[in-house]
Amino acid sequence: MDTVQIAGEDLQFSKAQVPPDLSFATGEAIAKLAGADDPRDYVVMQWLPNGDLETLRLDEEVRPDDSESPRFILFRSASTYNFEIDDQRREWGVGRIRGDVLKKLGGVDPTQYGVWQQSDRGEDQMIANDEFADLKPDGLEVFFTAKRESTEGGYR
Repeated sequence: MDTVQIAGEDLQFSKAQVPPDLSFATGEAIAKLAGADDPRDYVVMQWLPNGDLETLRLDEEVRPDDSESPRFILFRSASTYNFEIDDQRREWGVGRIRGDVLKKLGGVDPTQYGVWQQSDRGEDQMIANDEFADLKPDGLEVFFTAKRESTEGGYR
């Protein structure tokens, strides 16, 4: 593992060089590579090649996977939140998530698809790419994506 990719909650990844003396990394080492002043203040997740997100303990060792440059997401947080996107359960490191990030985690093109948050109390709420949806700590928020189709009034 020569390099890793690290992002924040916006999923804007940048490459970080792994020191040559490390044949593996830990959650703590990933946090330090990202510039974390105190790794205990952070949640580190690995974005696996199959699209799953896996939370890493600070002392947990990460071995190289099949990808050339493993991807990690760093959150300044002490908690994680569960949600569902297109019938896939995911975990997230902060209590909010942006629309374009939901689409990326759902594996769809943010310019061609819309994302909605299901509601038990009325109409489902569309989440724009630059808008945030709240993730409740006491329940599972459910989102779904759909291809945008042009109509006279806009998108449906």
